[in-house]
Parts: sequence; C-alpha cells; structure tokens
Amino acid sequence: MAYARIVINDRAVRDMLKSQRVVDHLREHGEAIAAAAGSGYTVGHVIGKTRAVATVLTETATAARRESSTHALMRATQARGRTVPGG
Repeated sequence: MAYARIVINDRAVRDMLKSQRVVDHLREHGEAIAAAAGSGYTVGHVIGKTRAVATVLTETATAARRESSTHALMRATQARGRTVPGG
C-alpha cells in the first residue's frame, strides 16, 4: 500500500486563521453566545501572532455579578455547542 506524503504550508494556515473571513465567523459565534447569556455583554476580537480570537466580556456591573454567580457565559457556550450560526 502506498502512503501519501502531506506537507502543510504553515504560513498559509497562519494567514487563513488570521483572515477576515475567520474573524467574521468568530464574531458570529461570539454574538450568539453573548445573546444567549443575556444583556450586558460585549463581543470583540483580537488578532494574535498565530490566529484570531473572539472575546465575550461583561460590559455592565449587573452582567458581571450575574456571570459571577451563574456562569452565564459558560452555560451559553455549552448550549451553543458546535453548531453553525444560523444553522
């Protein structure tokens, strides 16, 4: 049996993980999680050295207290699962 040799282009993968398309996709997921968690959350993103990262943070003191006692973001993330936004 013949084996295929696969060579991954690290630079291309890094560029893809930092692309606007990936940022938009992460932002969709972040907005869905923030909406499921309730009011008082804000969505942002950071493009790091190797990839883009979405963030969902508390924006109000009320949301911070709710997050502290009920872990609303964790629950919203788990409820979101691995589904595609709008799908």
